[in-house]
Amino acid sequence: IGSQVFSMEDGYSGNSSNIGNLKSTSYLEAMFLVYQQCFSVLKPGGLLLLVTKNFLRDRREIRLDLDTIRLCESDGFRLVERHFRRLPAQSFWRIIYAKKYPNAPVLDKEDILIFTKGTKE
Repeated sequence: IGSQVFSMEDGYSGNSSNIGNLKSTSYLEAMFLVYQQCFSVLKPGGLLLLVTKNFLRDRREIRLDLDTIRLCESDGFRLVERHFRRLPAQSFWRIIYAKKYPNAPVLDKEDILIFTKGTKE
């Protein structure tokens, strides 16, 4: 993180170079590069485990799980298992969003995606 002091207690960085702060195509392009780097350092048969959570934009569910699978498979990974975990509670921001948009979908799970390193063709 360079000279920036970062503490987990502070939460995620607000820095515009933080991938989590990117939007839409920029985010997916950045994550594609991350998955390429993961592929390059894993041994054949190595595992990549990811936890993703879909999100809402304009009261519609954005399927980060499917985007992640597509990106990883295009990098040469093969999805071998998929699980989900029900969230015990909604985050503060989801609660606020639901109050503002009561007809928006409720997102109450996160996906656990397990990939193995295949061979790029």
